[in-house]
Amino acid sequence: MGSREILVLTPFFSCEGYEEKWDIKYDPQGGMQLLISRLCIYMSNTLQDMKFTVITMGQPRIPKERLYAGKIKVLSRRVPIPKIHSSLGGYCGLIKAWAVATFFELFKFPKDRFIVIFAHADGSGTAMLLYYLAKKILRIPLILQIHSSRGATQRPTNLWEKITNSLAVKMELKTVSCADKIYVLSDYTKEYYTDNTTKELNIEKIVYLPISNMRERVDKTRVKQIQNEINPSNRKILLYLGRISEEKGWEAFVELSEYLSPDKYMILICGDGPDLQKMRKKIHDKKKDDLFTFMGFIKHEDVQNYITLADIGIVPSKYEELGLVILEMMSMGLPVISYNLPTVRQIIEHKKNGLLVEQDNILDMYDSIRQLCMDKVLYTRISQNAIETSRVICTGINNVGDKIGDYIREVGER
Repeated sequence: MGSREILVLTPFFSCEGYEEKWDIKYDPQGGMQLLISRLCIYMSNTLQDMKFTVITMGQPRIPKERLYAGKIKVLSRRVPIPKIHSSLGGYCGLIKAWAVATFFELFKFPKDRFIVIFAHADGSGTAMLLYYLAKKILRIPLILQIHSSRGATQRPTNLWEKITNSLAVKMELKTVSCADKIYVLSDYTKEYYTDNTTKELNIEKIVYLPISNMRERVDKTRVKQIQNEINPSNRKILLYLGRISEEKGWEAFVELSEYLSPDKYMILICGDGPDLQKMRKKIHDKKKDDLFTFMGFIKHEDVQNYITLADIGIVPSKYEELGLVILEMMSMGLPVISYNLPTVRQIIEHKKNGLLVEQDNILDMYDSIRQLCMDKVLYTRISQNAIETSRVICTGINNVGDKIGDYIREVGER
């Protein structure tokens, strides 16, 4: 039948096995890395007659070629860049450096080596340009998995993004229009692409969590250990789980600290990112250090234990494609307070399965925290409904992998 190999293009991929060598100054690990890598593992196990080659972001101490999960070939590529920190994560120009190196890598492959390109998109116009060119160079079908849409949900958060936003949006729509199959996380983004392209799109919504059955994976001994280490006085824990960068809205916690007593509350920050030191400094300047506990990056197998420990989840993102961390918290029955964003409203129904506050309304956020802490009936109702919402919205990674795998097999048989 000829070539049976899949080319995966993504700047974000798991560093499992190389955690100690991974430099978060280049890119903090997070949900996107886990989503795409776990999906690739599942598909490589089910599509056993096919090979997988991933081209992802290069790092100084990570091998340029390695095997992931024993069978997926991972190529790490990046041209040199100056080490100028970005407020969004890592160094400025990282995705561009990866895209340039990957572009030239494409010419090293025989044109009949791959049957399909499976590309991961996070809102970068540069990445979308690469995917468009890859399809033209290799002349094979392009599958796009949209984790975050530049045009539908993202909003510029710095001067460079404001300058280049229009061009990036146009590039995204051009690449979406030429893609053979598109997978998105929300109906909101699906409608945006349908309304803003002239071509009839082969587009589908899929939502899945990288770790399924999270409640069944809770380690009660580990939860008790964490409790004894960080919260022996049994304060109410307000949990933030994710990257500490500008678009994630971390400054809301600094403002929120003005209303909270460290005797009653703890703000638990689980994550790392480019704004970590800036956040710590602002907290220290306000003399609120005793209200915060920073855990840094936590391993994925520990996520459910920290969610179990928490009383309320806080997600103050300036924009979200869907909010997978919200769904993770909801799947564990943790009530979530989030900003009232269009995509978040597709998950959270106010006072039914979570609480919504208007963006930057910190007083309203504080009132919502107090309401959940004081009203046990409301808390229990939201917790139970949140579990059900997550169950209805999310499908298993096996279902998603089978769906994409079936499409790839169909392509391979043409």
